[in-house]
Amino acid sequence: MAAPVRYLGLLSIIVCAAQANGLAQVAPSPLASAARAASPAGATPGTIAASDTLSVGGVGVVRFGMTPAQAGAAGLPLAESVHAPNATCYFAHPAAPAGVTFMVRDGKIVRADLAAPADLKTVDGFKRGDVEGNIAGFYAGTKGGVSDFPLSSNSDVYLLASPEFSAGESVPRLVYELTDKAGVVRIHAGWVPRHFGGCPKGK
Repeated sequence: MAAPVRYLGLLSIIVCAAQANGLAQVAPSPLASAARAASPAGATPGTIAASDTLSVGGVGVVRFGMTPAQAGAAGLPLAESVHAPNATCYFAHPAAPAGVTFMVRDGKIVRADLAAPADLKTVDGFKRGDVEGNIAGFYAGTKGGVSDFPLSSNSDVYLLASPEFSAGESVPRLVYELTDKAGVVRIHAGWVPRHFGGCPKGK
C-alpha cells in the first residue's frame, strides 16, 4: 500500500514544480469569473461610476423595470430601506455615491432620485447647480418638450420636466428641481408623475 502514496506524492511535486515555472495554470473559480463579468468597467461592485448618467431608461447598469435582485446580478447590489415585509413601495440605495436612491414599486425599480452630495450628470449633460435657462432652452428644442411648474403653491422650488407632464403619468421622464438661488438641487429619472413624492402611505 506504500507505492500508491509514493506515486501521489511524486505527482504533487511535479504539479507544484510546473506551476512554479509557469507551465501549469489553475482554472479560475466560476464565482470569481461571474463577479468580474457582473462588474461594469470603471465601477466597483455596489457603486455607481462617476461616468454613469441618469436617463429615462435607468442609471448605469440599473434599468428601470429591473428587480433589485436583477440589479445586484448586473453588478449593483442595493441596500433596502426599512419597510414592512408586505410593502409594495420602498427605497433602496447603492453603496456609493451617497445621495442616489431608487424607488421600488411592486417589486420593480421605477425611479432614481439624485440629491447632494451626488454629482452625476443626466444623459443630456446637466447636473446639480445648473440654471433654468440652459436646461429649459435645451429641452424646448426636443421632441418631448419641457414642462415648467412650481413644486407647490407655497414653495420656491419649481420643476422642469421632459417629456412634458401632459404626455401622461406612465411616460418615463427626467425632472429637475430648481431654485432661483441654487439652480438644480435634485434630479429624478424614470417614473415621475406630475405630483410625485415618496411612497404612498400604507404602501
